[in-house]
Amino acid sequence: MNRKPGDWDCRSCQHLNFSRRDLCQRCGEPRSAADRGSVGGALGGDYANFGGRGGGGSSFGTGFGAGSDVRPGDWSGCNEHNFASRQECFRCNAPRDSGSATPYENFL
Repeated sequence: MNRKPGDWDCRSCQHLNFSRRDLCQRCGEPRSAADRGSVGGALGGDYANFGGRGGGGSSFGTGFGAGSDVRPGDWSGCNEHNFASRQECFRCNAPRDSGSATPYENFL
């Protein structure tokens, strides 16, 4: 599938969504404010900096590193950044209240 201007990657599951979508087609996560103003296109097949997310490649294993979009209520399960709206870790499916979840404040 070719990326077109305005298309965006879900911050939660990394699914490529068409620009017309406000919710991720795969997981239902709302589109971020940063993605709403993104304009970009295919860069020779390299989408690393599309939407200003930077870094490139998969975000799996990045946890709450420098430059992450950590917001109040976000938490970590298996060192992955989960949004406040999630009740289980998107990566390992551990429940938020299992004791393995760590509030984002511990990472700032």
